[in-house]
Formats: sequence, structure tokens, C-alpha cells
Amino acid sequence: MAATFIANAQEKPSKEETIAYLDKALKSPIGYNTYNTKENVRVVVNVIELCSFMEKEIDFKNKIKFSNINWADMKEISTCTTAVCDSSYTDELVQITINFSSKIKVECPNFKIRYMNEIWFAVLRSKLESFKKGLIRLSEIAKEENKDPFDK
Repeated sequence: MAATFIANAQEKPSKEETIAYLDKALKSPIGYNTYNTKENVRVVVNVIELCSFMEKEIDFKNKIKFSNINWADMKEISTCTTAVCDSSYTDELVQITINFSSKIKVECPNFKIRYMNEIWFAVLRSKLESFKKGLIRLSEIAKEENKDPFDK
């Protein structure tokens, strides 16, 4: 008698679950410092504070805000490995950069509103791979939602 095995496909996280995870992961580095190095001395330039990850916006309260984000246009996710990035973060943090084919609105108190093709911020090194997977999942969902129903 042959045994029959039925493999259940693992369900992918929904948009809401994905955004909730990314928001939680983005909040993980709250309280960590970022640094600048001047004359071989590390100086704290920023303490990671309140932040929120939403479908079309990533907001680091009173610091920088990325909006008008179209996740379907995400091209690539990279991490900064230069000496400048390494000296800017503790061992627990890594800078992530996300490139898009469309423009993202960037607002910062230090400069006028700009439109750029990339966004960047720090995440915990221990959450980096899961965070990337969450971003890729959000991009997949956005592409599916933006699919032309008449283009078959």
C-alpha cells in the first residue's frame, strides 16, 4: 500500500502582516546611536528614535521622512559596507539602501523637499535578512495589486 503525502504550500504573509513586521523590525534599533568620525574621534550625531513603517511612507519623526513609495517599483536592496558606513554605526546596526525606478519624496528639516530614487536607514544586523525578505514580499504584493486585469 503506497502512502500518499500531501504537501501544504506555506501561505505567504499578507500585506498587513508584512507591513506590521517591517514596522516592528524598523523600531528595533530605537535607542541606538549613529556616529560621525571627526579627527579620529567618534561623535554621536543621532539617536534612533520614533519611527514608523507604513505602506507608502517611512517616517523617522523629526529627522527624515520618505513618502510616495511605490513598492512595485523597487529595483534592489543593498547594504553599505564602506568604511564610512562601518564607522557610522555600532556593530549591531547596518545601513540598508533601497533603490526604485520611480521617485520617492524625501523630507528633512535640514534641506528642501527632494525627489530621489533611493531611501536609506539603519536596521539591526540580526534582522537584516528577514527585513529584506519582508521588503521583497511587499514588492511582490504591490506588483500583484498593480497588475493590469486586461493584460493576459
